[in-house]
Amino acid sequence: MSDKLKVLSTYFDTGTAEGEVAFLDEAFIPLDDYVDIISIPPFNPRLLIGKKGSGKSAFLRFFKSQMELGGIPVLFLRPKDIQFEVSGSNESLGTLTRLAENAIIKAIGVKIGSGIEGLTLRDGDAKLFELAKTEGYNEQDTVQKILKILAPIGQAVTKIDFEKIAGGAKGIPIKGIKKAIDSSLSKSKQFFYLLIDDTDQVATPDKSDHLNRIWSFLLAARAIMEECENIKCIISLRDEVWKRLKRDEAGQRDQVDHFRNLAYFLNPSDRDIEKIIEKRLLLACNDLGLVESEDVYKVFFDTKHVRIPTAEEQYRYWSDFISKRSRQRPRDGIQLVASLAKRAMQQKNEVIQAGDVEYIMPIYSEERVDDLKRETDSECPEIKEIIRAFDGLTFDIGSFTLSPNATYSFLETLPTRFSIKLFSITLKPNDRDHAFLLWRFLHEIGFLNARVTDSREKHGYRHITVDEDPELISVARWNDMQKIAWEIHPAYRDYLIKLQKERNFGFGLPKKPKKSR
Repeated sequence: MSDKLKVLSTYFDTGTAEGEVAFLDEAFIPLDDYVDIISIPPFNPRLLIGKKGSGKSAFLRFFKSQMELGGIPVLFLRPKDIQFEVSGSNESLGTLTRLAENAIIKAIGVKIGSGIEGLTLRDGDAKLFELAKTEGYNEQDTVQKILKILAPIGQAVTKIDFEKIAGGAKGIPIKGIKKAIDSSLSKSKQFFYLLIDDTDQVATPDKSDHLNRIWSFLLAARAIMEECENIKCIISLRDEVWKRLKRDEAGQRDQVDHFRNLAYFLNPSDRDIEKIIEKRLLLACNDLGLVESEDVYKVFFDTKHVRIPTAEEQYRYWSDFISKRSRQRPRDGIQLVASLAKRAMQQKNEVIQAGDVEYIMPIYSEERVDDLKRETDSECPEIKEIIRAFDGLTFDIGSFTLSPNATYSFLETLPTRFSIKLFSITLKPNDRDHAFLLWRFLHEIGFLNARVTDSREKHGYRHITVDEDPELISVARWNDMQKIAWEIHPAYRDYLIKLQKERNFGFGLPKKPKKSR
């Protein structure tokens, strides 16, 4: 087994924040907007919204570690820490919010009662928090007592060691961190951070009546911050759940306006992914005692470039190849390198080779398709069948790239092949509005990219995202759409190539010869 690849696998495994606690501080690359994210508006929580695998949990854990370096107490809560029990499915939002507020306050009490560095409690207060662990509480007057205890505690701004924080978060200036903290303070000069991760897991977001439970959590966090100015809260939420909250006809869509300006959307660029991968490669090089090199890839990969059978430019740098296949999700990039390294070790290769890519990519690509299905199943149960339908399609302007007219013609007739439900609507064939609805959905979930020419960019083009232009795909914008090439995201192309091979060669098995008479 290659010692190089064994060490590499230390830094490339599942890509989950929980599994990388040992080296997350070293490997984490702070985003350019780090200071903006931690600038929490007074009396309101900051919402950190991103796709699964985009780095939300990693950000919160890194932030916790850096704040604790400066002596700022931080409470990190996950769904398993919060006992949010709802008896019925038809509870009002007000009732749900009160239950959620009680559950969060109890969870805070349990955490503090367990001992949080930087927080000192009086004996009586500590006893009450200890009771929260063992006996629990539900009475409103008890909740108010807990709130009164929480209100004055925390760290004073004057005692924060900003130099230690900035030292741990390399590249972030001390002034920026000071400004971020000052902007979140009101009258209270003592504070602590409350981080709530994976908030959507307190409910089943696929069920519309459960969406109100998530709303109640957001409203409860805001209510707690209004009563306790010293609590500064950051809440993470999956992107697809946020979109469901905005779309829910039967829920609390009017609340979106109240929280929209509190949201930060975590959407790493290709360059961000490249930095994350390069940092981990460098850490592996350091563990091997190798001198730092300008190109860390050559230590673990056999060539400078990798051959891409699914693109016009046949060869790409490894860094470009990995980032393009990552769907703007660091976890995908980490798992791709992990799979390549594992395959290379199974083959007893010293480094990752072209043959490892050929073997892994169809598997990796289908895994991304299955991930996409899990994320969007409640909106469109037939999403995998829709993706499969692109197999065999004639791409009229390039590799896996369609013109606007070809895209429309294909989507307009797709419902003739099988039944498609989208947002509970059964799509009709040859229906213009339904074709555009499906088109917009495929763009929104990242299966279809909108590509426009741009000589300023590295490859001479750029992609228009839904956030950049949410109304792009519409009948009214048809003239604008004519200037755009519609390409299948690289992460899904190898799956379609696999389908094509299976269709042409019968899953790779030779056909039986006909017997002559």
